[in-house]
Amino acid sequence: MKKPSEKLAVFYKALGHPARLQIVQKLLVIDSCLCKDFVTEFKWAQPTVSEHLNKLKKAGLVSHTIKGVTSEYSLNKEKYREFLVLQYQVSVK
Repeated sequence: MKKPSEKLAVFYKALGHPARLQIVQKLLVIDSCLCKDFVTEFKWAQPTVSEHLNKLKKAGLVSHTIKGVTSEYSLNKEKYREFLVLQYQVSVK
């Protein structure tokens, strides 16, 4: 089993890019978003958006469902809550 600091490092790595922070911030205020919506709003290339979303998915912070030919992304609130709790636990030790 990983130590809390090791688990937290996985989240920090996933959030360690300004683009990924922007994606998470967007998903904190809306329920879900299509990949093309991130492309349009942030003016990023689609492969760039996909790469950042995949890194967030790998850390468990973002989940997706397939809607036809596109994917709809949402924040995994349980994992995000785990991240916040770990941050608190590590900071008070």
